[in-house]
Amino acid sequence: MRPFEMLSGKQGELLACFEALAAGEDGQPPPGRVEEMLEALWLHVRLTERHLQPLVVRVEGQARALQEAEVLLAMHELMAELEWFPRGSLEWQVRLMALEDAAVAHVRSLEAPTLPPARRGAR
Repeated sequence: MRPFEMLSGKQGELLACFEALAAGEDGQPPPGRVEEMLEALWLHVRLTERHLQPLVVRVEGQARALQEAEVLLAMHELMAELEWFPRGSLEWQVRLMALEDAAVAHVRSLEAPTLPPARRGAR
């Protein structure tokens, strides 16, 4: 599967991962769900940085690419900070919510105009 196909195909899965973070019985998202979301988000961020950012620079210009780079950097920082704070602490929860907001806004901003259409028969 090509990078753009992975990005467009995985965006829905990434959003579903965030939806699956609904708090469990103890008021916290299940650890397995958090790990699943983080893995999906890391993959999305890496693919975006490596394959989509150059396209954004060429098609939408340097200013738009800089905006996306700032969002990706913020997501990197939030994902790293999730590891610093005890799971379930107030600081951890705030970062998880901020990460969700940033990731959902980022995915929505890329959905239609940026990703090139998948080629038929491409592998």
